[in-house]
Amino acid sequence: MKRIIFNVLGLLLVLYTLSFSACKPEDEANPEPADPSAEFSFVVDQLKSTFTATDISASSYIWTFGDDDTSYQQDPIHYFDIGGNYDVTLTVTNTVGDKFAITKTVTIPLQGGDGTDN
Repeated sequence: MKRIIFNVLGLLLVLYTLSFSACKPEDEANPEPADPSAEFSFVVDQLKSTFTATDISASSYIWTFGDDDTSYQQDPIHYFDIGGNYDVTLTVTNTVGDKFAITKTVTIPLQGGDGTDN
């Protein structure tokens, strides 16, 4: 009889321990999504520019090129009409709708050439 009681008490102790270790605080069970990085690089080849978002964890990408044109692609290619300086903005959004943005000045050569981001 003592052995049965001991086994039952041991089983209850194990179940009690497991029930608390299986419960996680709500923050751990549903962690916040990581904030994407609004960062990009670009390569200029005369009037053609190739843009690359460096963080692929964003749920959406919005590019404005400083010439009234936009793109929703992650890594767009954009053709500028004329040379000059353009403020290009990348806005990224995470899965809960938080937005992060960065703006860089892109120099498009007047006579062709290389305006590559360093």
